[in-house]
Amino acid sequence: MTSVFIMSRWEIESKRWMEDALEDLNVARDLLQLNHFAASCFHSQQAAEKST
Repeated sequence: MTSVFIMSRWEIESKRWMEDALEDLNVARDLLQLNHFAASCFHSQQAAEKST
């Protein structure tokens, strides 16, 4: 018997939010390296909000 894992819509949505948060975090790191501190702070805050 083959088992099939079906994600609920809430699991799909939470996965999408976490992917968005990780993208924001990567952008924040890149901006920090370029000394764009305000923009880096903004994206860091967005990552924190999206991951919770």
